[in-house]
Amino acid sequence: MRFAVLVVLALGVAAPTFARDAAKMPLVGVLRINTPATNEPGATMLRKALAAVGRVEGHNLLLEFRLAEGHPERYAALAERLVQDGASVIIAYGTPPARAAQRATTAIPIVAVAFDLVDAGFITSLAKPGGNITGVSILSPELSTKKLDILKEIVPAARRLGVLTEPALKSLSGGRRWPTQPACSASSC
Repeated sequence: MRFAVLVVLALGVAAPTFARDAAKMPLVGVLRINTPATNEPGATMLRKALAAVGRVEGHNLLLEFRLAEGHPERYAALAERLVQDGASVIIAYGTPPARAAQRATTAIPIVAVAFDLVDAGFITSLAKPGGNITGVSILSPELSTKKLDILKEIVPAARRLGVLTEPALKSLSGGRRWPTQPACSASSC
């Protein structure tokens, strides 16, 4: 639901783009790695979330899904096409499609879902993103700290916490290298 609110807010920012032609509904472009078959569950959730805040496909907005079908090298062309087609907002699922959208436009609002929008250089901070990109950071140091605080409230007696992570993603550790210890060895898993 919060994600849909971001999209609606971005549509509000983009209102002058489509206000010139009252008959033209705003185009919300969506960039994803998916194939048409794997896109449908996410597309359905997006449609429901938008409908919950009063934005209905075909009624007061158009949704255009541009799918890379497992080929990330297609993102640049897909993003460029959304810009050419007059997208009012671009939703980018993942860092590579967000980067392609960022390169394609500095004017159209981009709502990105990525591991860490700050770490990837899309925004300066979660509080004040700046530029034409906003969105949801799935794994960021700011959010990780908050998640731990919530976990402490839920399970106050917990004294140890195990975290499974990809060491290459510095956003998970705030850029710090944490000592790592395997959860198990090949013989004990």
